[in-house]
Amino acid sequence: MNILKVVSAFFLKDPDLLGRVIMVLVVLAVLTVAILLSGPKPDESLASAMTPTPMPAAASQSTSETETFAYDPYADFAQTTGVVVGTIGLVLILLAGSMIELISDRRTSGKKSG
Repeated sequence: MNILKVVSAFFLKDPDLLGRVIMVLVVLAVLTVAILLSGPKPDESLASAMTPTPMPAAASQSTSETETFAYDPYADFAQTTGVVVGTIGLVLILLAGSMIELISDRRTSGKKSG
């Protein structure tokens, strides 16, 4: 309990410090969520195995039949989700920091003029 009193007294001396600590923790939490949602990095051995090979000459001469590859919009879903979460988190952090700064500026300007 004594440690709790010391920590609370430390934060009560400088109330802006608590907001800064919370903001750092939020940034780290958003970064962790973005990393977890982006998925694992592929192995180097898999990347080299997925290199395209040229078509055989006999198959490439056949022009009557064309192969169409369907686009799969969900192929990179995990990586895209991590980027989107990270971007949204960054924007929210910037907005929250701006609002906190505006509110603290109003409080300090009100104390100076009063």
